[in-house]
Amino acid sequence: MSTRDMCYRIVRETDRPNIGLVLDTFHFYAGGSGLEEIEAVDKDKIFIITGR
Repeated sequence: MSTRDMCYRIVRETDRPNIGLVLDTFHFYAGGSGLEEIEAVDKDKIFIITGR
């Protein structure tokens, strides 16, 4: 099971509107993950962190 799979399972089981995934694109790419892994996640559960 990949780390993304494990994290997404926790997000689904927690089932709260303020819990989601923030993808680290560098490590996602460096770890050999593919776009199909992102496509498997509910788009409403992909969160974005922005700085000031």
